[in-house]
Amino acid sequence: VRRFCNAAVRKATQAKAIPESVWEGLLVLDVLAHANSLIQQRTQKELIVNAEHTGQNNVNKVVSRISGRGFGGAAGRQVDSGAAPATPGFWVPEATVPAKEFELECLAEGIVPPDAEFLLFVQNAQAKVLATSELLKLRPHDARLRSFVVHRQLVPASFLRRV
Repeated sequence: VRRFCNAAVRKATQAKAIPESVWEGLLVLDVLAHANSLIQQRTQKELIVNAEHTGQNNVNKVVSRISGRGFGGAAGRQVDSGAAPATPGFWVPEATVPAKEFELECLAEGIVPPDAEFLLFVQNAQAKVLATSELLKLRPHDARLRSFVVHRQLVPASFLRRV
């Protein structure tokens, strides 16, 4: 989805018009980025709960095993907490990816002029950045989605500084 969005934005800037498909693609990418962040938050909470049940030394072993392998498969796995055999492990998602992987590179490249984006932001989004929960409730045809800044999870910091 990110590759599609990057290519579509590049093509749209050459044509001087951004089609609906770009904004729809950004909404889909927003949903994926939000789901990924929820999985990461749940994993952090499970680590804390595991620390309370098994003791800090066991959690340190688990965290070092997880960080050594990294996240990157397609499914989850059950990780043994290192405690007694009767103690269940906890779920570690292998499908999470770094948040930076959802950012649009084409915006960091400076393809979209900052003044054009500022105009989109003021006209369509009424100069308001929505909370992620509000953004995900909007329909794809909603004009408030027609600004890159509104999709803040997807926008590189370098682009925001220019706008």
